[in-house]
Amino acid sequence: YRFLLSMTKLIEDIKQRELHIDYKLLEANMASYRIRQLKKKVEKNRFIKYNVFGTKTGRLTTTKDSFPILTLDKKYRSLLKPNNDWFIELDFNAAEIRTFLSLAGNTQPEGDIHAWLGKVAFADKYDRETVKKNVFAWLYNPNAENEYLDKIFDKNKIVLDHYKNGFIENPYGRKIESDRHHALNYLIQSTTSDILLRRMLALAEKIKGRKTHVAFSIHDSVVLDFCDQDRDILVGLVNEFSNTKLGKFKANVSVGKDFGNMSKLSA
Repeated sequence: YRFLLSMTKLIEDIKQRELHIDYKLLEANMASYRIRQLKKKVEKNRFIKYNVFGTKTGRLTTTKDSFPILTLDKKYRSLLKPNNDWFIELDFNAAEIRTFLSLAGNTQPEGDIHAWLGKVAFADKYDRETVKKNVFAWLYNPNAENEYLDKIFDKNKIVLDHYKNGFIENPYGRKIESDRHHALNYLIQSTTSDILLRRMLALAEKIKGRKTHVAFSIHDSVVLDFCDQDRDILVGLVNEFSNTKLGKFKANVSVGKDFGNMSKLSA
């Protein structure tokens, strides 16, 4: 209840903050019907309105009268500019795989997760992209087998630990009705969502009373509308974001003067 109450208060705060939208990018392409429709939509909906009950797994969705933050094409993200000085985006390195590692009882590697798996599971046999492809193909197909990964991780045991009487229950107490086939997917996705939302709440608490505020969240990231005078707390915010209930997750940090041009910083 306390979690839902806090999330409701935070998304209400986000909903009250009008976005700083630069229409120049759209106005230069008004010959396109799609762009005209997008311009009409964002002119009408200049606020982000989340629904905390929109999905089984707890991921945020938006209402019909919201700015389309979750579906906005990446090439039009430059429309969004901060009301303060910068956008700072915090996201996890391979969030769902890190969640799986914790559920499997593994400690979190400090570096890139795919590089780590390439070494410990595949003995550096494949490049990073091949490792990534193999891991996701194995992880999200309950029937998939992988001679390297199956030696280290027991997917079946993880499911048995959290799946009872037709429901999965994640480490945060979220219960989702599921068949056996989808149980691991729901477990990983809901746990990752709960991790992110709680880190977003923790960030909001850390910046309470400052000009910096939570602007929005997209998938596995939180974007802050950041004020220059709050630079003294940036490192602390990154650490707060990284320290999850399931271990310290490596965080990626990006900064930009608009949401379409974000540059990565070293976390």
